Amino acid sequence: MAVFTDDEINILVKHLENRINNLVPKNEIFLIYKFDGVDYEAIFSRTLSCESFTFGSFSPEYYTYSLKIIVKNGYDSISYTTQVIVLYELKSLSVRELVESLLRLKSEFKYSKITDSFIKNDDVETEEKLTLIFFKLSDDENRDERCCVCFEKNEVKTWCNHNLCRPCHSKLECQYEDTGLKLIKVRQCPFCNEKLYNINDRPLLN
Repeated sequence: MAVFTDDEINILVKHLENRINNLVPKNEIFLIYKFDGVDYEAIFSRTLSCESFTFGSFSPEYYTYSLKIIVKNGYDSISYTTQVIVLYELKSLSVRELVESLLRLKSEFKYSKITDSFIKNDDVETEEKLTLIFFKLSDDENRDERCCVCFEKNEVKTWCNHNLCRPCHSKLECQYEDTGLKLIKVRQCPFCNEKLYNINDRPLLN
């Protein structure tokens, strides 16, 4: 596992601060990573908090920063937009805290195929058991969903209704298709060979 020195962290923090503070108006930075076999994006953003009066004292405006870890989840063939799922989110007054949190992600968190989220290592077993208990409370208590490639328990399905975990999806051979607006990654469902633009998106309209 990579270990980052204080100097490397300082360089990364300064780089992100400069980029965030010079982006107008959305102030968002996208970084793409892979963790536990899952392709995800780390989004750093900045929000201006308005000045206010609290208990007779004046509070000047200030910036808050946020970090979101997202995965793409469903390409909308009508609006040409991609739905996303937030797997992890943190807000702070400091870019450094967000950077340190991102760097700790691989050592302190694990991706769960059952919950489809990043969970702290010590909480994985409890959260997965709790999720399975909720399944038992539903009408589908006997379901035993497993990825059609690795056969591990998994709750993510393709648009064609076949169980396929994110790590196995990311390993599928990828091609590119021109929609007329942009190039989109295309994979095939390993069960039925249907096109997958993201893991559970529907095909483009003809």
